[in-house]
Amino acid sequence: CYEYFMGREQVCPDCGAVKALQTKNVAVTEGRLLVKENNRPIRVTSIPFQDAEGEWLVAEVNVDITEEKKSKTQLAESRLRYQTLFDNAPVAIGVADKDGRILEYNEAMQKMMGYSSAKMRQVRIKDTYVDPRQRQELLKRLRSDGSVRDFEVRLKRKDGTVYDASLTVIPFILSGEQVLLTVQRDVTEQKKEHEQLIIRDKAFASSINAVALADPKGKLTYVNRSFLEMWGYKNSKRAIGQPTTKFWLEQNKARKAMQDLLERGSWVGEM
Repeated sequence: CYEYFMGREQVCPDCGAVKALQTKNVAVTEGRLLVKENNRPIRVTSIPFQDAEGEWLVAEVNVDITEEKKSKTQLAESRLRYQTLFDNAPVAIGVADKDGRILEYNEAMQKMMGYSSAKMRQVRIKDTYVDPRQRQELLKRLRSDGSVRDFEVRLKRKDGTVYDASLTVIPFILSGEQVLLTVQRDVTEQKKEHEQLIIRDKAFASSINAVALADPKGKLTYVNRSFLEMWGYKNSKRAIGQPTTKFWLEQNKARKAMQDLLERGSWVGEM
């Protein structure tokens, strides 16, 4: 066979037939390339047996594994693409088992949690929660809904810093075991901005001074109660959308004020 298939003058150094005769056991040789058949890959199974006279012979079964090798190559390339996307994703991504042990994580997750690579897999997810009840609620929703999206929790970094996070958690099967894929976003600044907006809105709403907000075109988008009382409106619906210049006695002065406001970013004066 080494002459016909391989174009060799000597027996192949890893010949399965020779090994089978020596060990008297089946020998399998993977990925043998048939040189005379355009390097077609095959799997050779060498099966030793005795004939009627007791002489040891070998039967070989050759299986073309061209498509199998292509599939393995495609699978390896797919895994590489996945790993590259996983490692370089701008959001924090992690995979943990049902007991909260971290199995996989990307650089963004590591930076967000503040642990070294050596310590990441020693972390228990439950220990990162400020309020353990939030994790119990998350697990409860996972059991009832199958997955959880944009679930807000308060977490702790390695140094004890508390931050607000939005979690999307999706269960899937990995190596026969159910694991949890988590995408995590730090929303601390967003929550602070939202809280500041609430405080501002409350301050505007309760102010004894007339307060109004307008879009760049000069149309009212918000007015407080003092504004409504000053101009005699019963509700804000009648005022919203009105041009700010409507409330000026002198239209030329109103247009000049709007121009200064857009160019300079502010205007102070009497109307």
